[in-house]
Amino acid sequence: TTTATATSRTWSSINPGATAVMTISKTNLDFTEISFSVANQVSNVKIAVDTVEKLAAAPSDHVYKYINVSHENINDANIKSATIGFRINRTWIKDNDINKSTVALNRYATGWRKLPTNLINDTEEFIYYEAETPGFSVFAITGEEIVIAPKIVCGNNVREAGEECDDPDLGNQTC
Repeated sequence: TTTATATSRTWSSINPGATAVMTISKTNLDFTEISFSVANQVSNVKIAVDTVEKLAAAPSDHVYKYINVSHENINDANIKSATIGFRINRTWIKDNDINKSTVALNRYATGWRKLPTNLINDTEEFIYYEAETPGFSVFAITGEEIVIAPKIVCGNNVREAGEECDDPDLGNQTC
């Protein structure tokens, strides 16, 4: 079923070597663009994008949003290359202590697979990314929490590499 958040585009014909581009202006989707090229000529290709509320199987990282990219008259074997542009609201990054360099687009086929993802632009409100995908299906935009290394404290009264001494009166040599 489609919702008010959905958007779609149809191409009457796409030739090999040509790049088909779908610019997505619906801001609630957070996908900004889908571009792809085909190995063989295809006709009457339809790509539709919509949000998905929740899935039974979830990726291991924090999920920002699930998005379904459905397709007609084209299959993964005929997709030569495909790129998806997307964005994440900076508020979600901050509220969930997400390391922005770990944000990735994940694709579900027979299981979740993290796709090669690059940070493209960083603005005051959004961070923009681009990911390469071998095909279209359900996607999850995810990110990993910032990991803070534990503080290493001296425990044997001898200061060793990487340890911090808690007693400055000892000249930082022993603890």
